[in-house]
Amino acid sequence: RAAHTLKGASANYNATAVIEVAEQIERNVRDENLAAIPAALDALKKHVAAMNTDLSHFIRQHSDQ
Repeated sequence: RAAHTLKGASANYNATAVIEVAEQIERNVRDENLAAIPAALDALKKHVAAMNTDLSHFIRQHSDQ
C-alpha cells in the first residue's frame, strides 16, 4: 500500500524512477516475490533521495520569485 501511495505522489513530480521502482515493489508483493523487495527498497531510497534533492533545489531557485 505504501508503494502504491508513493507511486501516485511521485507522479505529481514526474519522478519516473521512483514510480518504476514502486511499481516493481507492488508487483513483487502481489506475486509474493518477497526476496526481491530488499534490493528494490534500496533502489527506492536512492531515487527518493534524489527526488528530494531536486525538489529542494527547485524550491530554493523559485522561493525568491
